[in-house]
Amino acid sequence: MTLALETDPRPGAEARGSVAQVLGALADCQVVVYRALADELGIALDGVEVTVSTTPAAGGAGQDVGLEVTLSGPETEERYAELRAAVDARGPVLDLVSH
Repeated sequence: MTLALETDPRPGAEARGSVAQVLGALADCQVVVYRALADELGIALDGVEVTVSTTPAAGGAGQDVGLEVTLSGPETEERYAELRAAVDARGPVLDLVSH
């Protein structure tokens, strides 16, 4: 996961801004929920890679968030589609930022 850091006003210091913190929480939560639900559904999962990106929203009000999740393992695409649907329905931070 790569997040842009906002510069802290103190010389030589860097700190994550609040948006970066929320996006980091979203990415972390997605990994945890994917792994938990894969176990619950009996879906073999070797790896989860989450990339979060932002672009200015139309009209300049806020940001649109893009979420790309790459899954790796021995399962079929159909099984991973089932897992994606379960995570989309039950991910608490995703629910928070998408509503």
